[in-house]
Amino acid sequence: MPKLGWGHGQYWVDLSTVVTPPPPAVQSKGGYPGWQAGVILPSGLGMLGAYLSVWWQRLKWWAKLATPIHALPDHEKGVLLEVLRLLRHPEYPLACKAVKKTAHTLGFNRPEAWIELGRLMKQSNGLAENTYRHMEACRLLQANMISSTLSRPETNLMVELAYHRYAGTKGKGIGDL
Repeated sequence: MPKLGWGHGQYWVDLSTVVTPPPPAVQSKGGYPGWQAGVILPSGLGMLGAYLSVWWQRLKWWAKLATPIHALPDHEKGVLLEVLRLLRHPEYPLACKAVKKTAHTLGFNRPEAWIELGRLMKQSNGLAENTYRHMEACRLLQANMISSTLSRPETNLMVELAYHRYAGTKGKGIGDL
């Protein structure tokens, strides 16, 4: 059922077990109800009608998206802008390839595979510290959740977004978490 015309949706809605056809007065010459013109009119405009229909759908989508964004505090809008910037960054496809490679590495879940990773972490104290802080923040989040159960990827993303919020505000405003 198309969503375009109000009358079209009202005609096909089933409010009872008895289906009542529209009264004859609503019928037009072609046998269609008069409000059916709202559904078929854009096709009469040709390409312009299709363009206007797509434009209208996009406008509704942006309005639906803008409402929750405008409700965010400024520091969270900043995090959202940072996420959007990184998703458009030219290095993002490389990050996706790196994640895929590590996700499909056989034996990566066995301790002997971590020997080289352990050496790398010992050589880079900053990387080791950040990895530990991230793991600890994920553990604390999962230990303190009230009712929600987040998946591991959701937990990791939420903690990473919180880190970006913290870095963007330089620690200010974090006390309310």
